[in-house]
Amino acid sequence: MTDKISAATAAGLFPYCIDKSLGDPDRYQVVLDLRAAKVDERESVIEQSGWATPLASDEPIASLVKCAW
Repeated sequence: MTDKISAATAAGLFPYCIDKSLGDPDRYQVVLDLRAAKVDERESVIEQSGWATPLASDEPIASLVKCAW
């Protein structure tokens, strides 16, 4: 059940993640960082970019981080 909730949360917030990435003036650098990162480091790049951190939150949503890359 928790996995379904996490998947539903990520699916609902995915458009927000895309909008946030498109509005980020550093988006090209983040994409370069993603390309340069090893597979197991890509989640960290997304977390650090802030793209998976919703408004009024200090922490990224893990399921959204996985969905974003």
